[in-house]
Formats: sequence, structure tokens, C-alpha cells
Amino acid sequence: MNRSVQDRTPYHWALLALCATHLLVFGVASVVGGSSPSSHFHAIDDYVVRAIGLLLIISAPALLFRWNWAFTVAIAVLAFSMLEIAVTFNPAASHVPVGFEVVWTLVLVGLPIWLLNWLRPVFVPSRG
Repeated sequence: MNRSVQDRTPYHWALLALCATHLLVFGVASVVGGSSPSSHFHAIDDYVVRAIGLLLIISAPALLFRWNWAFTVAIAVLAFSMLEIAVTFNPAASHVPVGFEVVWTLVLVGLPIWLLNWLRPVFVPSRG
């Protein structure tokens, strides 16, 4: 079955708009806020977080145009962001419990990855 001919419901569009808005807000917050000073690698991490933010800002509106590269970039950058959070989190310098940080990261970063993977075949025509 060609998954590109699935019917797009208003719920698909609402979820895509929600993902794009989330990426835009997350990207702007990353660019403005930068890295946490408690990070072990603050100097390098600050550049990485701001680059992640810029890529999210670029891919967010492109998702609404249903471009395949936008889905790929958004998923890859979110996965890299999850890795960055795991590597640079310093529990000794943080007032946030580790369990809460893990759950927050999964919701903030993992859920959009899952949604974008689920929405990609609905909005992007398959090749072949």
C-alpha cells in the first residue's frame, strides 16, 4: 500500500502545526538561553546548543511546507539534542532531580521525534 495516499485529517495538520510550533519555541529558547553554566563543557556546549536552536528554527516552518529534508533535519537535530542533554547534564550542580530531567527530556525531545516519524509518511510522498 502506498502510504503517501493516506487521507490527511485535520488532526494530522494540527499535530504537524503543534510539532512545528514546539520546534520553533524550543529553537528560540536554545538560541536565547544557550547552555547551562553548570555544564562541564560550557564553552563548547554553548555553541552546540545555539547551533541546535538555529537548525530547529530553520526546520520548523519548512515542516509546514511538507519538505522531506525538514522532517529529516528536525528528527536528527532532536536526537542530537537528546544526546547533548544526556552528556552535559550535571546532577551535582543541578537542583532538578535526575528522574525529572529524564522524563522532561523524553517529553520535550522524544515525543516530537515519535510524532514526526509518525507524520512523515502522511505528508511526504514515498519514492518508489
